[in-house]
Amino acid sequence: MMRRLGLPALAAGLLLLGSLDLASADTVHRKDGRKVDGEIIKETDAEVVVQTKFGPVTIPRSDVLKISKGATPTEQFRERWDAVDRRDALALLDLADWCKENRLSREGRKVLREVIKVEPDNETARRGLGYQLVDGEWKTRSEIAAAERKAKADARRSSGGRSTASKSSGSGRSPSSTRTAADNIGDISSVVQELVGVIADNEESDLETKGVLEDFFGQDFNVASSTHFSLRCQMPMPDIHTHLTMAERLFVSCNKLFGREPAQAIWNQPFMMFHVKQEGTFIDLIDWVDKNIQGLDAETKKFFKDNPGGMQLGSVPLAARKESELPFERGMAHWIGDTYMRWVAGACPPWLQEGFGAYVAIMEFGANELTCSTNTKYANRVEVADKTSDGAYKLICFDIIDGALEEPHPFVDTCKKSLNQLDYADLAKSWSVIDFLMAEHPEEFVKFVRGHRTYGGDSEQALRQAFGWTCEELDDKWAAYVKGNYSRDPTVK
Repeated sequence: MMRRLGLPALAAGLLLLGSLDLASADTVHRKDGRKVDGEIIKETDAEVVVQTKFGPVTIPRSDVLKISKGATPTEQFRERWDAVDRRDALALLDLADWCKENRLSREGRKVLREVIKVEPDNETARRGLGYQLVDGEWKTRSEIAAAERKAKADARRSSGGRSTASKSSGSGRSPSSTRTAADNIGDISSVVQELVGVIADNEESDLETKGVLEDFFGQDFNVASSTHFSLRCQMPMPDIHTHLTMAERLFVSCNKLFGREPAQAIWNQPFMMFHVKQEGTFIDLIDWVDKNIQGLDAETKKFFKDNPGGMQLGSVPLAARKESELPFERGMAHWIGDTYMRWVAGACPPWLQEGFGAYVAIMEFGANELTCSTNTKYANRVEVADKTSDGAYKLICFDIIDGALEEPHPFVDTCKKSLNQLDYADLAKSWSVIDFLMAEHPEEFVKFVRGHRTYGGDSEQALRQAFGWTCEELDDKWAAYVKGNYSRDPTVK
């Protein structure tokens, strides 16, 4: 049965409402001297509608003297955040509830992360951040998915997938020794040490950046910067220093491959690289980039949020990644190659930037990191399906040449495809074409890359200008290189 309020109770209720803090409310000052407090929910040339504690009130615009805007929910949050006791989990949870009521999802996650610092096993906070309890341990959905993918991959490997692939892959002949341009880079250790030696000089400004990031995200970050790179990561500082050394070594290697001075800058500011632990933090990072580094259009922001694994920008040297089962440094190597090529070539077609990103990663690790779908043709052949291996790329190249694929993937088609049109075979061939040109014709390759600036990203014209070849002639020469230098055995690097 519904209980009716008597007049005394109703009066008490109205008094209670009247005592609510309206310091942050909007105020409409009427010309007759009266004021209406609340939240303005509609403004037109004809009227102003105010949501008061007693309901909506419509005021004709002709009766309005002035409007005093109160604090926005975001501004109110800052005041509440500064005032709340960070050691009181209940007070923090109350603030998180307030954030939810005011549709401040990012701020709410920030508060819940603070709760976990006070009470690591607080179920409300953990579940609010998307954690699930698995075997007594709190895990994110991405961590659970990564563990499942790893378990499936381990199961496939233990079931003999490697031997099956090797038996079915063809002649099994021994590979010739592959020539690589990287063999001619030489000793660059002293240059690299000089480039990472500025980390200590940058410590003060990096500490300021660390504070800004921690205030925004409500999480711990470590920041360190060398000459050409700035890492903002949720990982131990010694690991960041190791990654910076690798990054500068790859940067110097690329400079030497292109005949540039080893330490010569190519981008106009340090390459910012982010590593975060959780998907929610990555989503927040997109907003941080949008507000602080580069305004992102709605379509780009939606794409990054719908694919919360990694982010890379073309107009500024910035890349970000959420932690996964694959090592962060392999993603870094691909970023460096991809970004370096885009800045050198200017008008850079997707096949060239992706191919060189793979080339640099394989040059450093013997393996690449890519995320793309796998054709069902390779579903039961782990070495081919796992495109983190250049052995897989070599097998795919043989299949392109032998006509084993449904599409022949001629270079004339690959070099015209957009980034989202490149499939696994295009990516393998892109890496392999660069491997071939760098090994056999390094000077002409540099001219070819720079020719993309002249011809607006047209690889056909750049190829003709640098080599005097047609795309069909490139295909023939590339096929001969593959047959003479690669192995069909995916276990051979």
